[in-house]
Amino acid sequence: MKLARTDPNGEAAAAKLWSVYISEAERYDKSLLESWTNDMEGILIFAGLFSATLTAFIVESYPTLVPDPADATVQLLAQISQQLAAAANGSTFHMPAPEPPFNPSAASLACNT
Repeated sequence: MKLARTDPNGEAAAAKLWSVYISEAERYDKSLLESWTNDMEGILIFAGLFSATLTAFIVESYPTLVPDPADATVQLLAQISQQLAAAANGSTFHMPAPEPPFNPSAASLACNT
């Protein structure tokens, strides 16, 4: 049985090869990581700007999804005025038909969904 001899030159060549490979792999990984970092920064900036812009539009358009409380106030004040006028004249007051329930416009729904 013969023992295998190790070739010192072969081991040195392999060590040099691995050294070159590791340095190239580290350089490649570093550039890839920098590229990903820059891409992620761009995505985060875009997402922040998009969110801020969308929020500005939603804040302005949200009130169109709910009934205007001023309309209800005007309606109640008109009813009170009519009741007082009817009481002063001695006539009877007829309750007006109730307002239909509030439905937001199709444009408001499309803008906010």
